Amino acid sequence: MRFAFQHSSARVASVVAAAGLIVAPATAGSASAATAAPTADCTWELTRAAVPEGLAWFNVTGASEQYFVGSGMPPYDYGDKAVLWSERGSEATVLDSPGKGAAQAADVTDHGLVVANDLVEQRPYLWSKGKITRLTMPAGASAARAGAINEAGTIVGEAQIDGKTHGIVWSASKPRKYLDLGYGDGVLNLHDIDDAGTVVASTSEVDSNYSVGLKGTVGGGLAPILESENAKSTTAHAVNGRYILGGVSSYREDGDYWDDASAVWDGDSYTAMGTNESPNAINSSGLLAGNSSVRVSSWTTSGATVWQDGVKTLLPTLLPDTGSYAEEVTEDGVVIGTSWSSTDSEWPNPTPVTWTCS
Repeated sequence: MRFAFQHSSARVASVVAAAGLIVAPATAGSASAATAAPTADCTWELTRAAVPEGLAWFNVTGASEQYFVGSGMPPYDYGDKAVLWSERGSEATVLDSPGKGAAQAADVTDHGLVVANDLVEQRPYLWSKGKITRLTMPAGASAARAGAINEAGTIVGEAQIDGKTHGIVWSASKPRKYLDLGYGDGVLNLHDIDDAGTVVASTSEVDSNYSVGLKGTVGGGLAPILESENAKSTTAHAVNGRYILGGVSSYREDGDYWDDASAVWDGDSYTAMGTNESPNAINSSGLLAGNSSVRVSSWTTSGATVWQDGVKTLLPTLLPDTGSYAEEVTEDGVVIGTSWSSTDSEWPNPTPVTWTCS
């Protein structure tokens, strides 16, 4: 990702003020993110999850301790179907959608309450034990989507209203109501919310790649995750307790380009990850799961990876010399994602899997 040069201090102030949000800049720094159990010397075992009949290409988008969700597509076709996996992946259920067409599940609670997005109606909905409940569309919205739900039933996402992207909050207990957090400097994306109610988000101008990562609460407002004298573009896409996952891009004074890196925040300080390392999830103990670049046969692709106790470990795959993707990690250290089930680089059929430490 490349960003246009901007000075962050003034830019952050204008972005947050435009959104009507509370400004309380975080302190920049650099420190090693803590990692914990499973231990670094464990052996990771791969287990193939259940695959619903008629679907082939899968992705995983959300997880709780007992469930995970995502979507699958028919072989050599399009039209995603939302899928819920239960019993740690041993059972799979294709979820109905209000529009009776394509849909993608976004996240799930420990009670099996799924928040998903109907791609036909362009709106979010809830699924619970076969019952579908539409989330209300914000006034004037042409489309809306949900990104995450916490155990309290608070849902975060966004809506397109008059050419701008508004950050939207819904509640599973009151699906006909919503809270509009504004549009920042044109685009405000609410990416994640944890069980403590901490929200992470990013804001930018419309059609700009320069962004400001934010954190805060629904009631208390959002603040920049990083304030710096150097020009930086930041993102924040996942949160779990003291940890935030995102990215930092810094303008290099010795050249007209940007250095881009994924980053892990531990409180107010962050660690930049290595080149082509992209953590997607972290548990409260600091176990990171994500992807790094791997060389397979004659091409480079993504390899599911964990980082723990300062050690980077590439996870096993269903087939040798193929790609894989780690998307979620549970509190007890189960990593969830997909692994290629075909050696065809044009149609590798990513299949849902879990990795456990033994």
